[in-house]
Amino acid sequence: MLIHKGFRYRAYPSLAAQAVLARWFGCARVVHNLGLDQHRMFSRKGRSFGYTKQTADLPALKAEFPWLAECFSQCLQQALKDLDHAFQCFFTGLGDYPRPWKKFEDDSLRFPQMTRTDAKTSKVVDMVALTRDGIHFPGGLGFIPVCFHRPLEGTPKHVTLQRQGRTWWVSVCCEIEITTPRPLGNDTLLKGFTGVDFGVANAYTRADGRVYAVPGETEGEAKRRLRLERRIARAVEARKAHGRINRSRREMKLRESLRALDQRVRRRRDDALHKITSDLAQNHGLIGIEDLRIATMTASARGSAEAPGRKVAQKAGLNRGLLGNAFGKFRRMLTYKAGWYGAAVVAIEPAWTSQICSECHRHPKDSPETAHLPHGRTSQAEFVCPLCGFACHADVNAARNIERLATREFLRRVDSAEYAAKPAPAKRKKTLSGLSAKPKASPDASRTRDQDPAGGRPVAARGARGVSQAKNRDVSVSRRAG
Repeated sequence: MLIHKGFRYRAYPSLAAQAVLARWFGCARVVHNLGLDQHRMFSRKGRSFGYTKQTADLPALKAEFPWLAECFSQCLQQALKDLDHAFQCFFTGLGDYPRPWKKFEDDSLRFPQMTRTDAKTSKVVDMVALTRDGIHFPGGLGFIPVCFHRPLEGTPKHVTLQRQGRTWWVSVCCEIEITTPRPLGNDTLLKGFTGVDFGVANAYTRADGRVYAVPGETEGEAKRRLRLERRIARAVEARKAHGRINRSRREMKLRESLRALDQRVRRRRDDALHKITSDLAQNHGLIGIEDLRIATMTASARGSAEAPGRKVAQKAGLNRGLLGNAFGKFRRMLTYKAGWYGAAVVAIEPAWTSQICSECHRHPKDSPETAHLPHGRTSQAEFVCPLCGFACHADVNAARNIERLATREFLRRVDSAEYAAKPAPAKRKKTLSGLSAKPKASPDASRTRDQDPAGGRPVAARGARGVSQAKNRDVSVSRRAG
C-alpha cells in the first residue's frame, strides 16, 4: 500500500534568500486572495471558478502586474490549488468557508514538480534537488541549507517551504510503500483494545490507567505573553493617537516575538501528540474515543448586553484548557496512523460515560428504586459507585466505559458487514401441496455458483464492496469531527 508521509526539517536561508522569499510569499498571497474575491463576486449557481479556469487567467494577471512574474509560476498555481481544495472541503462539509491569507500567518510556498524532461536533450533534470546539506530550489532561489536530522524514506513528491515566526521549515512529502494491513475484523481485537478519555486536568487517560500529558505554556511563558500583549496594545494605541496606519518597527518586532512564542508552544504540543498517537496506533487494534463537539463545548459564556453571562472568566479558563489539549488534532493524527498500522478508531457518544459504573455497568437513574441516589462521580478525580461500591479514578472509569462501548459497536459493525457480504440463500417456490420445492437448476450450468450472469463478477463481491470500504476507513459512530 502506498501512503504519503511528510518529513519536516529546519531550514536556514540567507538574508538575500529571505528577502526573495518574502516577496514570493506576497505574490502567492495576492493570487490566493484575488482568486477568493473572484469566487465571492462572480461565482453563481451554474457558474463556478475552479482551479483550471483561474490558472488560465494567470498570464493576463502577470501582464497587468509585472511584479508577479518574479515568483516561480508553479508556486502561484499551487496557491490557487489550495484555494480550490478549501472550497471543495467547504462544499462537502469538511471545513469552513475559505478565508484570506494573512502576512506572517500563511507564509508558505509549495514546489510540486521534483524533476522535468529537457526539451533539447530529452534528459530528466532535477528541478528541486535534494543534497546532503540542503536543497536547490528553482526560479532563481538557489541553494538553501537544511538540517536533515533524520533520513528521508521513499520517493520525494513535492517540497513545501514555510516561515513560522522567526524560523524557517522545509517539508518533504514522500511516497512510501508499506505492508498492507489486514482487513478490519474480529482478528483486530487480538492486537489489543483500549479506550481513551479526554479531559482537562488529565489530557488523555487510557482504560488501563495510563495518563498522557500534553505540555502547554509554562508559567514564565504565560507571563511573557502577557507582557508582549500589553506592549503591543500600547503601541497600537500610540499609532492610532498619531493618526498613523502603518505599524511601527517596534510594534512589528513585538508581534514577531509573540509569534515566536506561539510557535514554540505549538511545536512542543505537536511533538507530544505525535508520540501519544503513535503509541496507541502501534500497540492496539481498536481504540475507542469520545465524539466530542469541541465548537459547542468551547463556546463563550459572555452572553449579550440584554442577557449577560455568568462566570465568564471561569468558562474562558476551561475553554483554554480544552483547546490547549488539541482534541481535534489528536483525533486526526490517530485516524491516519491507525490506517497505517491496521487499527480501528471508534468514536462513541460521550454522554454518561463518566457517570456510569464500569464494573456493574449501571447508573442510579436506570431504576426508579435508585433514581434518588447521586451518580458515582463525587469529584473531578474520584468515582465511587453507589450501587456496587466500586471505586477508582474518575477518568479511568470513563475510559473503561468508552472501551466497552467502542468494542461493542465495533463488533456490531463487523458482524453486520460480514452478514451483508454473504450471498442470499435461494428461495424455494410454494407448491399446491404447501411443501417447498427445490429451485430448478440454471440453464447455464457451466458457470460457477458464485458467478454473476450479468457482469461476470462474483455475487458475493457486490455485497462485500461496501464491507471492504467500511473496514478500511475510520469506524466512527458520528460523522462529525471531534
